[in-house]
Amino acid sequence: MYYKQRFKDMLPKLSTINYKEVGLVLLPLLIFGKIFSFKPLVENAFINKIIIILYISFFLFCLPTIFRRVSPHYKIFHAVRHVIFVLCGAPLVGILIHNQHFYSGFSFISMSLSICMFFWLVRFKISSQSVIQAIFIYVLLAILIQSLCFLTFPNHIFGYNERLFELSEKTRETRGTIRFSIPGHDLLACFIFYLINQKNNLKQNLPIIIVLFLFFILRGTRFPLFVTLLICITYLVMHTKYKFIILIFTIILIIPIATSTFNTILKSNSNNILIKYIQITNKQLFESDEEDIRIRMAKYYLTEFNDSPLQIILGNGVPGDGTTYDKQIKRNMNFHSFFLSDIGYIQIFIYYGLIGICIYFILLYKALSTDIVPQYEFAKLFVIFYFLSSLTGAYVLTNALYMSLALYLIEINKRKPPKNKSLQAN
Repeated sequence: MYYKQRFKDMLPKLSTINYKEVGLVLLPLLIFGKIFSFKPLVENAFINKIIIILYISFFLFCLPTIFRRVSPHYKIFHAVRHVIFVLCGAPLVGILIHNQHFYSGFSFISMSLSICMFFWLVRFKISSQSVIQAIFIYVLLAILIQSLCFLTFPNHIFGYNERLFELSEKTRETRGTIRFSIPGHDLLACFIFYLINQKNNLKQNLPIIIVLFLFFILRGTRFPLFVTLLICITYLVMHTKYKFIILIFTIILIIPIATSTFNTILKSNSNNILIKYIQITNKQLFESDEEDIRIRMAKYYLTEFNDSPLQIILGNGVPGDGTTYDKQIKRNMNFHSFFLSDIGYIQIFIYYGLIGICIYFILLYKALSTDIVPQYEFAKLFVIFYFLSSLTGAYVLTNALYMSLALYLIEINKRKPPKNKSLQAN
């Protein structure tokens, strides 16, 4: 009974669940994630068009809230609003620079506009507890779906992505696992941070944290896993007494052990996932004679792609099907393997220019500089996770739906909210 009670204490309280509020949080996550990439929905062209229409409707529904007058004290509210202005300006930039149609690139823009989830939560005055409960429920569902995918592969109907399916054999050989497309899987990292944030219950939380990390490892993405681990270690060290002494001692102890272990791993023929991760990373960074593909792509798009200062400042807009700009991007993908989504900040720079880069980093600054109640520090960690992970993926743009949950929690849980100027009833 004691351990059962301790287990209940470390998780969000579901006994006082507000079904309406939790439902309002989960509804957009499930709809825009196509119910965890349910294969019949993913393959249906008509459904995909409906999803784009729903994204735009979602944006229009949130529009009155976006333009609501609020206190300057709510810095994240204003920063997210500025991000939306930049996203909405992309079609106009495409017309100005590349003579595109106004609706060109609407599919990607609509996905990025999922950051409107922040204003959806504001409009319905969702409580912090309901947001955390929704994250917990979604994480449970994601773990169940991921388990189901492994059990039913290659006949899985959830987590479906045609490109990942075609590369499944190569992925299994190089990474030791199979990659599935499970939207919102990053919320596992958010929940890990939530458990780490409960410093007094860390020992009791450890088994759940380990299980969540195992499912994160099985996901098959190295850098987000490394970022999650780095953030957890850094956070725990920073909140420990005598942290400097512990840090020095840890470094002195780890370096010789890590060096010996690393050399052993490189020589191993094991199919262990972590060993495969380390071997493929070492091969890409140190054994290849060619410069890393991401570095080559970054150099090209930063120094050669743009023809005018206007493109550098405003960007090029989102490429629309059939335009010269779109063909150039696809040519780089097909012949040079330059995928913009491989480096999130390069994608922001090409689409939205230096203005876009500045706006997103202002959003990061506003989130990190907000003085919040200690129990919600995990939300800041999740925002840091997305901005760091964007060094190797378009996480800030394409996963804005999930990052919005953390931004909202930061905004409504300040230590000193302005008197009589509440953004919502907490």
